[in-house]
Amino acid sequence: MYWNYEWPTCRTPGSSASGQVGTPNPAMASSGATFVAATPNPFSASSCTSGIGATCSDWTLIEFDDPFDPAWNLYWEGWDRRSTGAMCSEPSDPTSTVGMCASIHHPGVDEKRITFVPTPLSVSGISRGINTHWHAAWDTTPPILPNIVNPPSSLPPSVTEGGSSGSPLYSPQQRIVGVLSGGSSFCGATGSDLSDEYGQLAVAWEGRGTPATRMKDHLDPLNTGAEFIDGMGMTPFTLGLDPLQLAVCTSNSSTANVTVSVDADTGFTSPVTLSASDVPPGASATFAPGLVTPPGTSNLTLGALASVPAGGYNVKVNGVSGAESTFRLLSLNLSDTLPGTTSLLAPADGAIDVPTSLVLSWSAASTGPIDYQVEVATDPAFASVVLSRTVSNETTLSVTPPLTPQTTFYWRVRATNGCGDASWSQVRSFTTGVTFPEPYCAVTFPSGVEPISRVKFSGIDNRSPASPAGSQAHEDFLAVAGGTIEPGQAYEMLVEGNTAGNYTTRITAFFDWDRNGSFDSGETYSIGSIANSTGEDGKNATATITVPAVLTSGPVRMRVIKKYSSEAAACNSSGYGQAEDYLLGAPSDLIFANGFESIPD
Repeated sequence: MYWNYEWPTCRTPGSSASGQVGTPNPAMASSGATFVAATPNPFSASSCTSGIGATCSDWTLIEFDDPFDPAWNLYWEGWDRRSTGAMCSEPSDPTSTVGMCASIHHPGVDEKRITFVPTPLSVSGISRGINTHWHAAWDTTPPILPNIVNPPSSLPPSVTEGGSSGSPLYSPQQRIVGVLSGGSSFCGATGSDLSDEYGQLAVAWEGRGTPATRMKDHLDPLNTGAEFIDGMGMTPFTLGLDPLQLAVCTSNSSTANVTVSVDADTGFTSPVTLSASDVPPGASATFAPGLVTPPGTSNLTLGALASVPAGGYNVKVNGVSGAESTFRLLSLNLSDTLPGTTSLLAPADGAIDVPTSLVLSWSAASTGPIDYQVEVATDPAFASVVLSRTVSNETTLSVTPPLTPQTTFYWRVRATNGCGDASWSQVRSFTTGVTFPEPYCAVTFPSGVEPISRVKFSGIDNRSPASPAGSQAHEDFLAVAGGTIEPGQAYEMLVEGNTAGNYTTRITAFFDWDRNGSFDSGETYSIGSIANSTGEDGKNATATITVPAVLTSGPVRMRVIKKYSSEAAACNSSGYGQAEDYLLGAPSDLIFANGFESIPD
């Protein structure tokens, strides 16, 4: 178990740094633990058996064998076992998180991320779990936190991913109320898919009624009956820095100031002595006052900066009170002249069929450390800017959310540092193409692919490999001919697939009848289930689909999803299974659909 696995700063979402993966610090790691208690796994037929679905809240409690190093400055989270959903709410201040619920997780087992919930939690279930979970609907307009370095004007919705499972969900009082089992969220999700399900501590508290299957014996060993408790840190006080990052032009100023705040746990009132280490050679650091009784503040002045070479430095701000100590890092970037002009590298000027989620790259400007302002517009005068981001000391930017397909865009980059802005680079253009499954959401199965081996509908009779080897989670069969349909007519769908053993998978089909680029309510059909099939033994699921009597002209996207244990959402991002996309329509609708000819035989 690694501790403090996080990025040194709060990165700008969408920047190349945001997509980078750091390495955990092996000096902050624990090994060896003892199982304490667990409630049934809602996805397991052997664990969450018939009749016990109301206890399958997916909690596990372990106890580490060895004590933790105080230098790690860990925080012991509080908990809330009440069965009433937390009243999460969205603050009026777009830079605040007060009143919101949140999950802290490690998507893809990468560094920690935080995802916010602005509406009250509601009771839900998942798979075999019955009323065992909290339903968390993610914020569609995440807060622009003050400590984000060079924040954009808005952020796309944040979600969880594979690897986030088991992560905590916190109430507005910052107490854990649930742990992540799964859900329908994925990057780019909208509507009801922008949510996940968290096993309730309220359910796990009593569990299955024994010490090995419930949490109360271990979280309340004295049987006090407490319904909630607050968390506490390894040190009774904390330090805060405002700002966390300083950019100083030493040719204009030789000093810089930072506000240091000192806060403490309830009842701690001992004074804290402040100091600084790793100060750049030749510079000075003074605190006024140097002794703070929490809660309180001090002003840190960094002086003689004109004598320090340009570059990036990390200053360590320390706090000591008796045997207790902690620290925060201040990022200090010093410049002595304006940066140079950068050159655009990729994509090439005039490039076509560029992916909508592309990576922009440019040359490094002189005189670092440097921020880069990046703009993308739909016109060469940049009157209609669709993306404006600033990245620090990086020469690439991953564009998110995806740009509009089949559109010409113009882009430019400008370097900036503490001394000011350089001139804009030359302007380049590129034209986006269409990347499957655009404009529809993608489907993923992080647990593993269990293939669909046959889909038969209308004139389509498509067979594909039943073996998981080499199979994609989401397959593109848009070019398969035969999907002619007529309004008001009924057609049988037949689906076969590999269940990877004696398991049951469920088949769901989606039809974008109104051709609005998403699968809405009324466009979802349960096809049935397949059990214990190799995908080549003829076992199948069938259902009859009736085409709406009124159908807009143009090709209709059809999506078929096979998923272990439960029916999938159209934008599934959990579990085992596979998805396949096809095109349907009247014969005239299928000519040159999506840029290729698809005339039925």
